[in-house]
Amino acid sequence: MPSKTGRPGFSYRGVSVIWSEKRKRYEGKVTLGKRADGRYDRKSVYGKTPDAIKAEIRELQEKADKKIPVAPGRKPTVRKFFTEWLTEIHLTLERPLAPRTVDAYMSACTEWIFPAIGDVVIDELTAANLDALYAKMRPHRAATYLLKVHAIIRRGLKIAMARDLVHRNVAAIRGNPGSTKGRRKKPLTVEQARGLVVAIEKRPGALRWKVGLAIGPRQGEALGLTWPCVDLDAGAIAKDWQLQRLRWRHGCENPAECAAKFCRREKCQPIWVHGCANPDSCYQQPFRCPARARGDRCRLHRRPCPEPCPPGCTRHAARCPQRKDGGLVLTRPKTWLEPEDDEVATDLVVLPETLAEELRVHKRRQDAAKEALGKAWQDNDLVFCQPDGRPIDPRADLEDWYQILAEAGLPRAGSHVARHTAATMLLDSGLDIADVQQAMGWRDIRTARRYAAPSLTQAKRAAEAAEKALFRPVTDLAERRVRKAAG
Repeated sequence: MPSKTGRPGFSYRGVSVIWSEKRKRYEGKVTLGKRADGRYDRKSVYGKTPDAIKAEIRELQEKADKKIPVAPGRKPTVRKFFTEWLTEIHLTLERPLAPRTVDAYMSACTEWIFPAIGDVVIDELTAANLDALYAKMRPHRAATYLLKVHAIIRRGLKIAMARDLVHRNVAAIRGNPGSTKGRRKKPLTVEQARGLVVAIEKRPGALRWKVGLAIGPRQGEALGLTWPCVDLDAGAIAKDWQLQRLRWRHGCENPAECAAKFCRREKCQPIWVHGCANPDSCYQQPFRCPARARGDRCRLHRRPCPEPCPPGCTRHAARCPQRKDGGLVLTRPKTWLEPEDDEVATDLVVLPETLAEELRVHKRRQDAAKEALGKAWQDNDLVFCQPDGRPIDPRADLEDWYQILAEAGLPRAGSHVARHTAATMLLDSGLDIADVQQAMGWRDIRTARRYAAPSLTQAKRAAEAAEKALFRPVTDLAERRVRKAAG
């Protein structure tokens, strides 16, 4: 039946639908309520067939009945919204993402998320889409990286929900794609930590690793510790800065033209591999094998070769002559908060007296080296630095840690195991978990429970408490008074 305007169309559930000859589709407007200014809030719907536009009308009206907010305009795709989130939206939040976090999120999006689900409308994303993504990633990536990608998607959908772009967070509903249970490095025992201290004493930068074992700072917080954040009289430090390696940015006027000089235009040439049934009896080099075949890697890359650069590529900023905002720089830790009025930015951490005295000696030696080098000294106010004052490269610092573990006869592990060890030793000493949380700089008590591994000392302490409560009743009045006074 034609509409009031004479064009072909129909009416469905109180909505007038007309046929657009120009766009070759049905169009209609659904009234969802009233806006704050009193005008009607209408949303356009489209469909190539009557059944398609009827489904759109039903969906909108059901959302309106359930008081589910509907954002104006078309729903963006995953690619469009996530790009907008990582470039614009996060800057308007109370705590914007750190530069390295943005780089890591964008790298995961470009490499995995966008090729798999980038063209899906964000409100139409399903658990099946995520299952397909993780199935594609699982043969090439570790389980921890799958969890990271899942966390990125869950966080992005949470931002989209706040803007009424999705009515549910499908990543939160689906759950994590696996678990890291059993993959965490165990903390060192007290005996292992003491043996490690013996090996540390032989190193030139022994104090850096002693501080790491005693109070458990992150690697960036230890290397970014500055003298203004150290109270030598009280033997306390404030972890207000961290040393991080940031990605370089183009400083030139035309990044695309600058990057074009270094772009990869063709795929890498893969090496030849044996194609015969028994390569050991072939007695030929792979490229001379009669049944030779192309492998999946080249001679240059250990991992799968990168794809050629897309048109208009603006990467390769590290080679830009006017590069900026990159390299080793001091940034604020993720747990740091801007102080207000008379508040303290971060909690002070008091060092053991032995380390406090060694830190005072270290300060005097560094001042003497600074005076001896004169203009050759690069003054960055760093507590732990190279002999000329430059920051210590985190890669060299990690290699130094590996050598210390090897000398102590311990298995290879990341430097973060020192943080786990410090937290566990504090708990074993009987310190309350809330005090451990403050000493380690955690904002959430759940993080303290996750970092601090259960130990035999804690289990024995719990067993002794049960023994006293159940099987050794108090009969002596003096002992009862002592226990009551002890709380």
